[in-house]
Amino acid sequence: IYLLEGGARFFVPNTRTLKRMGYQESDVLSAPDGFLNLVGEMPRDSSLLSEEDGPGVYVVYGGARFGIPSGEAFEAMGFDWGAIRRVPIGGFAQIPFIPAPYTRFREMSDSDEWVVVAGARVQLDAQMLEQLLAAGKGAELYVVPDGALEQIPVAEPPATGDVSCDGNVDTQDALHLLRNAAGMPNLGLCMAAAGDVDCSADLDSADALAVMRHVAGLEIAVPQGCPGLGAG
Repeated sequence: IYLLEGGARFFVPNTRTLKRMGYQESDVLSAPDGFLNLVGEMPRDSSLLSEEDGPGVYVVYGGARFGIPSGEAFEAMGFDWGAIRRVPIGGFAQIPFIPAPYTRFREMSDSDEWVVVAGARVQLDAQMLEQLLAAGKGAELYVVPDGALEQIPVAEPPATGDVSCDGNVDTQDALHLLRNAAGMPNLGLCMAAAGDVDCSADLDSADALAVMRHVAGLEIAVPQGCPGLGAG
């Protein structure tokens, strides 16, 4: 038996759970074989959910759940108490705390914007935001309760060459550098901080070549005093 809430399916383990949630066996509808495969486990954005055994209420944004700390915060966010849907005990296990890559957030009382990259959040400046939007990501800005972003770790400062801000220096970084040199949209959001691999004061194909040589284990010549690839 499954309960559908917020466009997602939640497993109901037994009829006792069903009845605790206010349903009867006669409320269960049969569906064609394969129907539930068409229903995902991630509720739609803005779904308000609580588990049957707990008072906490969560809102779903960008493929993650964010706790709403108080009734005052709930009302300040403009939510509707009548929109809260209950799910079975354990239902929250299918909704992670870390949002999907390249989702954009800010807290209600803070103008700072963040984007999620490789399971961590990176603070956006104006140039990075423009680059993110040009690459077709982050169009939706999710506003979450104050303090809610603490569940997402802050990304470490990027190492030299890690223009993708994902904690690695790899061929993906070289591709971002090449696309940047060609004037093409790319997701090298840490380009300004980590892209000048050869310390030439330019972001160009030479930096991309240096990254590719690094990935291949080949020697890279850089000016004296220039930090090596992968250096923080």
